[in-house]
Amino acid sequence: MWWSARTDICGSPTGTLEVTLKPVSPDLEVRITSLALDQAAAQRIADSEWPPDALSVKAGGQSSRLPEWLTSKKDQGELFIGAHDILHDKADWNSETWLFAPSAIPRFIATLERLYELLPEHFELVAAWGDKPLREQPVTRNQLVTILSNNALGNAVLYRVIAG
Repeated sequence: MWWSARTDICGSPTGTLEVTLKPVSPDLEVRITSLALDQAAAQRIADSEWPPDALSVKAGGQSSRLPEWLTSKKDQGELFIGAHDILHDKADWNSETWLFAPSAIPRFIATLERLYELLPEHFELVAAWGDKPLREQPVTRNQLVTILSNNALGNAVLYRVIAG
């Protein structure tokens, strides 16, 4: 399972040390950015018609959670693909790749293919817990689908996806 534990340590009035373990399960973020994607365009894409089996797609802006290293303009838009719920029970956020439930991968691919139609320009995709990417990898759109088909989407890899 992909849960971790957070430890809270505090002193008590009696001078003893109290330790409380709390489960922590941050959400996987699959973030899409593009120089061609301002906030209005991101919202239009998110509001577009998606295949019935597609994952959820939400729009955000620089003010949401976009880190400085990924922004280039004040009106920068972003999209978030809701892939957290399709993680396999054995997914590990310390792994080099994400482990998705095999039965859900076609849903992720359907989402990407519709995104390709709506965003023909170059874009970046990163799947992480919010961490800065560890490396970059240029890919074609077909290569990204193949990576996903093989259940090998990199953890904290910034995929620079070539325009279609």
